[in-house]
Amino acid sequence: MFFYSKEECIISIEAKLLQLQLANEELQSDMQACRQKEADMLDFTQKLTDTNVHLQSEFIAIQTKANHLESEQGPLHERINELISRVKILEEDLMQERKKRKEECEILAKHVAEQTKLAQNLAQKLEDSQGENTLLKRKHQTSIKELTRELQQYHKKLEIFETTSPSNSLDIASRTGSNTSLAGLILIISHSISHSY
Repeated sequence: MFFYSKEECIISIEAKLLQLQLANEELQSDMQACRQKEADMLDFTQKLTDTNVHLQSEFIAIQTKANHLESEQGPLHERINELISRVKILEEDLMQERKKRKEECEILAKHVAEQTKLAQNLAQKLEDSQGENTLLKRKHQTSIKELTRELQQYHKKLEIFETTSPSNSLDIASRTGSNTSLAGLILIISHSISHSY
């Protein structure tokens, strides 16, 4: 009986030992998995650290470049502001000049209109005067013709009178002088009136 119990004890111990071995193997497997995870985590942490260092380096380089560009663009911004101010001044001057030119053009246009109206009035007066002169010339020519005709009539009457006069009181020189005087008078009147136009 005691021997049987010993065998059972051995079997029980062996069974427990087997359980412990299995548990140990499982624990070893878990430990191996944990080590692998730890190694993977360390590798990931290293990669993350390297990436962070690289990003920080790039950030510093970009920040340095930005500061350099800002320092270079500072004078450019000042120059741009200066040019903008100058453009505004030139635009104001241009507006003033346009306003001045507009006023001058309005004054000139008014003066031209006045001169044009004056020229039209003078042209109308000249035309009227020429018309009046033409009319007067015609009247004078008519008067000359009538006066010439009357003088010729008087001249013929004088010749008839001198020819038929019984007393023959006028000699040839006197009659010739009278004829010459009448003819000269006719020529003088015609010449003076024709040159007056």
